[in-house]
Amino acid sequence: MRVAALTGSLLVAKGAAAPSATRTVLDFGGTVQFLPRQEREHAEAGDGTLRVTLRMSLARHLRLRLAAAHLGRSNQALMLAAIDHYIDNLLPLLMAGRCACLEQGRVPAGDCAALGFGRAHPDHPK
Repeated sequence: MRVAALTGSLLVAKGAAAPSATRTVLDFGGTVQFLPRQEREHAEAGDGTLRVTLRMSLARHLRLRLAAAHLGRSNQALMLAAIDHYIDNLLPLLMAGRCACLEQGRVPAGDCAALGFGRAHPDHPK
């Protein structure tokens, strides 16, 4: 089976349509200049806050957004309140006094075994 070559003879004009003879080139003048890329802060921000990400399902995210809207709060404010409530009220019951560092308002002491959790070992940097 042989396939026909694509040539101008295959084009059919419909109605008053006609191929344009000239091509319009838009010239806005000047050149494209890229803005310098700003580095994102990966460590601590100036005010002592850290950026944390959280993955969640679409359904859970929708529930969070609806709850925040009903309470007139931002998603972040609602998440921070939920984390504070969990750490202050529920976690101490689960820990049964095994770590005084989790007591409300207390600053974790340097001898807490959990302080090194999740950090790179000094001999094995991340």
